[in-house]
Amino acid sequence: MQSLLKEINSKVHKTKKKRLSSKKIRYYQDKYRSILPQSDKECPLAVSNEIKRGRTKQSKSRNLLDRLIKFEEDVLRFMKESLVPFTNNVAENDLRMTKVQQKISGCFRGDLPSFVT
Repeated sequence: MQSLLKEINSKVHKTKKKRLSSKKIRYYQDKYRSILPQSDKECPLAVSNEIKRGRTKQSKSRNLLDRLIKFEEDVLRFMKESLVPFTNNVAENDLRMTKVQQKISGCFRGDLPSFVT
């Protein structure tokens, strides 16, 4: 799956419009969907023999597989729309400095209101 997504990303970057044709989109969607059943065999659903309440805990790889199945449209959106990036690194980098500053100082504090002092 990882190599397929990287391949799609490289194809998208090679195009002038930064998106693929509908024929290529269908081809890669079919390829994506053909990988999912193989992954399902490698990462089966967790089965619990004990009688407990709630859901059975699954592995991280199974949770990822479930998200890849459920959010297929969102995962592959970068090949259809030129404004959607392949990764969310830019958004995370934009937030990182703010979070680091909050961590260091405890929080952003302004002037105290007059009734507090």
